[in-house]
Amino acid sequence: SGIATVFPQAIGLAASFDLSLIMRVATAISDEGRAKHHEAVRNNQRKIYQGLTFWSPNINIFRDPRWGRGQETYGEDPFLTSRMGVTFIKGLQGDHPKYLKLVATPKHYVAYSGLETERHEFDAKVSKKDLWETYLPAFEASIVEGKAEAIMGAYNRVNGEPCCASNFLLNEILREKWGFKGHVVSDCGAIRDIYQDHKVVETGAEAAAMAINAGCDLFCSIGIYTKKNKRIRWDWIRNAVETNLLKEEVIDNALHRLFRARFLLGMFDPPELVPYTSIPYEVNDSE
Repeated sequence: SGIATVFPQAIGLAASFDLSLIMRVATAISDEGRAKHHEAVRNNQRKIYQGLTFWSPNINIFRDPRWGRGQETYGEDPFLTSRMGVTFIKGLQGDHPKYLKLVATPKHYVAYSGLETERHEFDAKVSKKDLWETYLPAFEASIVEGKAEAIMGAYNRVNGEPCCASNFLLNEILREKWGFKGHVVSDCGAIRDIYQDHKVVETGAEAAAMAINAGCDLFCSIGIYTKKNKRIRWDWIRNAVETNLLKEEVIDNALHRLFRARFLLGMFDPPELVPYTSIPYEVNDSE
């Protein structure tokens, strides 16, 4: 979607141990993202990569060097990952008392760092000690200290429960223990995985209901999407309501959380009231 500054991979930035550098990088990214979005709006464009919700940072723990996405992370250390993640989130979301600059979305919640070939069906068997000492600290810091407005659920299961449909992860820990008020988005296709690959339910409607009831507010590509058949299976949600698997009030709660993000971004306010709308597009092509 046009010109943007390319920075080193996260694993390289982490090797600097320089939080001020991470803040400068995230601030530059959020400047460019805001400017690109408002330029698109002025040209009546609403395309991918022109929005204000950024699915970043990746704060998974790079435990196994054979993992193909390890370069996206800040490494294997929970403490360093926490510090880097919080700083990056603050740089993306800005410091205005009312408005968010962008919505940061730390991912992939949680224990996602295994073989890519098995990610849609993998069940991570994690001890309570390892979960709380290794895999959760960076996410807790991102929510409690970083105030991330969104979080992305992972493809895999954790101890038998799909991450995007786990009441334990999404409600007991995320919302009740950490006080998260924002929205949860699934990784793309993760809802389909619940019945197709994890096989914990038998239908798409059951998978959709299981996820929304557990606290997943937004589905990224829940069904079949091909060049020939550009269709996402939103009928799963309708079928779940019609078969009493899902109450409309629960959907309303998800909608409230999603609209909360849009209000915090200032999308319903006059542009002159939102300071970030004044960032010029030229920042995308500057030194």
